[in-house]
Amino acid sequence: MRFIFAGPYLFALVCTYIAFAPATAIAQQLTPELRALAAKEDARYQNHIITAEVDWDGGFMGGGKQKVAIEGVLILPDPERFKAPYPLAVFSHGSQAYRSPSTVQKFDADSRGHRIFSHAWTLQGYALFFPLRKGFTRKDGISATTSVNRTEPINCGNRTSQEEGLISAKTDVRALVSALGRTRQDIDMTKVLLIGHSRGGFISLSLAADEMPGAVGVVNYSGGWHWEPCPEGSSFSSDYFKVFSEKVKVPVVSLYGDKEEEHPIHVIEETRLAALRKIKDSRVIVIPGGNHSQSTWVVNWFIPVRGFLEDLNKR
Repeated sequence: MRFIFAGPYLFALVCTYIAFAPATAIAQQLTPELRALAAKEDARYQNHIITAEVDWDGGFMGGGKQKVAIEGVLILPDPERFKAPYPLAVFSHGSQAYRSPSTVQKFDADSRGHRIFSHAWTLQGYALFFPLRKGFTRKDGISATTSVNRTEPINCGNRTSQEEGLISAKTDVRALVSALGRTRQDIDMTKVLLIGHSRGGFISLSLAADEMPGAVGVVNYSGGWHWEPCPEGSSFSSDYFKVFSEKVKVPVVSLYGDKEEEHPIHVIEETRLAALRKIKDSRVIVIPGGNHSQSTWVVNWFIPVRGFLEDLNKR
């Protein structure tokens, strides 16, 4: 299996970007070579929209099953520097992400943080794909509150709603990835890296446990289904981490902060990390002082994840 890496200038560029400074301030800190590379990445940064149809039960309003359109955002590496077909990184978002009615425009064009994260992947030769699940996309016309609390509960819910929510989430991701594979000839669907943050990390692990076709590894940023403990269904997340420890057969790297807001690190260790360490090829990284969102900060994950990808390259 062969993956592509951009060399030392990528690391320098990423380390410069992580300050989240304005573009002009960033440019001033770069050498002429890196400045040209950064400017080119920003100039060519554009989305490619992938759509798919999935079933929806109508949420709280009922109305029976209906077909709704969902969409994902694909960002490609520079074709002048990397040769297609590209390996694919599929990023599953969390339970509270991208809820604006114009989410795709905001996701692609307005967020400097998304560009930084995206550059860190595309500059390594990966195509990066963000599937947006029901309630998180412009196309479906579903309010996020209705969709998330019915088919993918944001709160504790109960065991049945949690199971249904996981099925719904994985169905959406699979549908969009399948649509991507059918419509893009420049993607290598045999080299799919499942990555995700928070609930998205949990979904990525679950898809790997299902042996999703083409999946070669998982990058799990602070993965979990909901904040524990919950009055009902409180063991849902921890029960599934035990399943992951038995059924995930691809390499996994997991990153968690020791200051996660949902509960103390010793609880995360007991309910998640202990199970993750049982996966045959698994790495667990605890970020000192890191909170729930900081596991996705490039400064925290770039070096260990790059080492993980280099080892994947040797397989």
